[in-house]
Order: sequence, then structure tokens, then C-alpha cells
Amino acid sequence: MRALILTCDAQLIKTYAPLAQDRGLGLELQLFPPLDDAAAVIAQYAPCLEGFTGLRACHGPYADLCPGSPDPMVRQVAAHRIGQVLPIARSLGGGPLVVHHGYVPHSSQVEQWVSRSCAFWRAELAGLPQGMSFHVENYFDYTPDVLLRVVREVNDPRLG
Repeated sequence: MRALILTCDAQLIKTYAPLAQDRGLGLELQLFPPLDDAAAVIAQYAPCLEGFTGLRACHGPYADLCPGSPDPMVRQVAAHRIGQVLPIARSLGGGPLVVHHGYVPHSSQVEQWVSRSCAFWRAELAGLPQGMSFHVENYFDYTPDVLLRVVREVNDPRLG
């Protein structure tokens, strides 16, 4: 059986959760900032997910986050945002957390960027709750080459 994901944000979940349930689809919940009040974010989604039995994935924040950045403060912000979204995603049903890897072609030397990004993801995986995984997707790059290098070098089944 093939798992399909219907993406939706907090405003559309009341419409799309029943549709996904009726058609046997999974849901990808878009969890973007503001995330400072986890209880409020959970309260937006949870009632609409009651009775939903399909696959649940969450799309974490991605704008302006760059785990391979040469700037340590930028990497700290990325870790902070992931740290904010993990308990929300876990409360809403766990599953994969979709994130972007933040590489912008020609903005950094690839070798150093991959090294920093691998260190970042190893640290994030060390604190990842049981049953969760990261699904990393590209954003600005035109090929999967850099992303594949990071995933292969980290070599952890929870990062794909």
C-alpha cells in the first residue's frame, strides 16, 4: 500500500482531516512559527485530528533555517526551532518530521557545509524522541547531491 500525504495548515485542517480519513490518505501538518506557545498550537490541531487514523507527518519550520551555516548563531536558531516543534509533533501523533536542509547553491563551500550539516543532524538525532524521524528535503538547490551526501554521511535510519 502506498502512503499519500495531504498537506494542510491549521486553518484548513477541519476540512482536510475528514477528507484524508475518507480517502485513506495521511496528513502532513504544517507547523511553522510562531511556535512559542506549544499548547496553543496543539489546541489548534488536536480537536480536528480526533478519530483520524491515517499517517501523520509534520512539516517543521524552514524559512531562514540553515543547519550547515558557517554562522554558529544561525545553526543555534535552527536547533531552537526544531526543539520547539518536536514536542508539538510528538503530541500530534509523531511520525516523520519534514524539514528543509537549507543549502543555498554557491553560498558556501560544499565540503565545509556538509561537515557542519552532518554535525548538526547527528546532534539533533541524539535527542530525537522514540518513534520519530527526520525527512529532509531540498529547498533552493537544483539537484539532490548535497542533501544525499549529508544523509549518507550521517548514516542513521532516522534521517532520510
